[in-house]
Amino acid sequence: MVRRVKEDFDHMSVLDELPGPQFKEFIYELERLNYFIDPDYELLRQKLLECIEYNGVNDNDPFDWELPVTNTSNSSVQLTPQKATTNTPRYIF
Repeated sequence: MVRRVKEDFDHMSVLDELPGPQFKEFIYELERLNYFIDPDYELLRQKLLECIEYNGVNDNDPFDWELPVTNTSNSSVQLTPQKATTNTPRYIF
């Protein structure tokens, strides 16, 4: 059942919401793989780096979970998520 859903899912249907045109090439590369094909890790890495540059992401930008969460109710309470430790890597590779 799960295998069938994964095989039948049209990954291209979600491309309009992706972080840049380079990500299409990333998805195309993944689509061509099967169990017996080794991924081109350098190409995948390069496409991710291009997406990062395309979106103006800085290596020192906070992660989503590091940003303050504002309370939308009338309360004056502001929630602050736990900060990452200094051991948290600031890179993805």
